Amino acid sequence: MTFVDGDTSIKWMQKAGAKVMNLLTKGSLNHLTHQLKKTPKQHFAEIASVLKLATKKALPVMFTWKTGATECVFRRSMFFNISTSWLPSP
Repeated sequence: MTFVDGDTSIKWMQKAGAKVMNLLTKGSLNHLTHQLKKTPKQHFAEIASVLKLATKKALPVMFTWKTGATECVFRRSMFFNISTSWLPSP
């Protein structure tokens, strides 16, 4: 399990010999705004940054949603914002 923490989890994974990144992200707007004290835009940008780092290290990424991921509108928005911000340009 890795976190949205810049390159800290990626470095730990590499040192431990892990091959797949299981990225824990906040799945509800409530967790995001009250626990992390962040806006969705900030969280999306941080997730995208971690995904870019993982891509550079050729690490496959799986997502684990923290409880509350049933907020479908927020989840769809998260996928859209992340996918459009970290995928390489054509």
